[in-house]
Amino acid sequence: MNKINNVKKIIDDINKTVEEISDKMDILSDKRNNKQQFINEVVSLMQKYNLSISHEDTHGAFIIKGYDENTIEWFKQAILKEN
Repeated sequence: MNKINNVKKIIDDINKTVEEISDKMDILSDKRNNKQQFINEVVSLMQKYNLSISHEDTHGAFIIKGYDENTIEWFKQAILKEN
C-alpha cells in the first residue's frame, strides 16, 4: 500500500508541475501577443506620421527620422525582455 501511495504522490506532483508549466506558457503567450500588438500599433503610427524610430549607435539611444522601411523591419525585430 505504501508503494501505491508513493506512486500517487509522484503522479500528483507531475500533474501539478504540468499545470504550472502550462500557466507560465499562457502568460508568455499573452506577453508575446501584447508585444506584437504594440509593434503593430507603433508601425502604424510611424506610417501615419511618415517617421521612423531608429537606433543611434553612439549612446544606445534611439532617434526619430524620416520614414524608412529598413528601420521598420529593424523595429519589428524587437526582443521581449522580461523584467
